[in-house]
Amino acid sequence: YERGQPLTRGNNRVNNPISPLKQTLISFAMHGSSNENVKAIPEIVGLFDEFQNTLRQVLPREIRFKKLEVRPPEVLVITGTGDFPIDGSSGGLMSLIQTSWQIFLFTKSNKGKCVVLMDEPENHLHPSLQREFLSLIVDAFQTVQFVVVTHSPFIISSVKDFYVYALRFKELSDEHQDRDDNNYAITSTRIDLNKSAGTAAQILDEVLGVSVTMPIWAERKLRIIVDRFNRASFDEGSMEKMQRDLEAEGLSEFLPQAITRLLK
Repeated sequence: YERGQPLTRGNNRVNNPISPLKQTLISFAMHGSSNENVKAIPEIVGLFDEFQNTLRQVLPREIRFKKLEVRPPEVLVITGTGDFPIDGSSGGLMSLIQTSWQIFLFTKSNKGKCVVLMDEPENHLHPSLQREFLSLIVDAFQTVQFVVVTHSPFIISSVKDFYVYALRFKELSDEHQDRDDNNYAITSTRIDLNKSAGTAAQILDEVLGVSVTMPIWAERKLRIIVDRFNRASFDEGSMEKMQRDLEAEGLSEFLPQAITRLLK
């Protein structure tokens, strides 16, 4: 198997999904400037360099991206941390490159303006990259409108100027029920997060409907421990016993949450 070549499995051919990207980049590099043997194609002059500038804005600073280098049949990513074929990138890095590439092409063919729809861009991204993925893309394509569907609080809070809409099940009033007695509907509710820098925990609670970030097993243990105590008679001795019970279950760091639950 050679990189960029289709795999053959029985009678099925499985193409490398990165091949179209590589082929176009090689074409941009070869035909985007003139030399004594090749006449440049006017429509693609400078696009290879422009896309590299886009990657300098989008790719994580930690890899210290320098440039793309064409060594047919490969396109290499040259960085301060090492060089590697573009289709040897990690899943997260490849998501950034491919997303940037698609938006780049659309903006070039639509005079810089378009609407981009993203469905759960957090897939395959490390949480640290989820925190900056959308902000990097938005900064690189400032004339583009983004509509993003996500379950990640890190994606939601990654840009400052945005609108957040939560889709929720809602019970309908009698006059709005349909003939099939279906009294529930999905509604869209705008959540105002623009005026505050909400933490991931706050966003999980308000937008995604997840009240805690602890594991489910820990939440169950916490509930059992809290139920052993009575709010009315809770005193210093009770707090010490609760702390010992939590320590015995490996949940000592959740003492504040346990007290909050008891006092609600």
